[in-house]
Amino acid sequence: MNDALLKACRTFREDKNYDDALTCFNDVIKEGTKTHQAYSGLGQTYHLYYLAKENELDSQKACNILIEAENNFQKAINIKSTYGWAEDRLKEVQDEKQKLGC
Repeated sequence: MNDALLKACRTFREDKNYDDALTCFNDVIKEGTKTHQAYSGLGQTYHLYYLAKENELDSQKACNILIEAENNFQKAINIKSTYGWAEDRLKEVQDEKQKLGC
């Protein structure tokens, strides 16, 4: 079930339907399997949302979104410590946070 649900979550995200993607990834986490992929999916969704809306966001809202992305990537890495993809995305988010002064 989780593979199909993860695919659906990714489709929501690819379609820029970020709210549904966030809800979907949270549903995967509640199911309790593939949680590292779901947390990284959440992190990526928050980061993509930030990138899509960065010119429209005030600095506090932008920082809050990037903090959510960072926290979720960190959770994914804590579950699977050799998760290089999430580590790379985490670094990107941290760089964005630094630029904003979060």
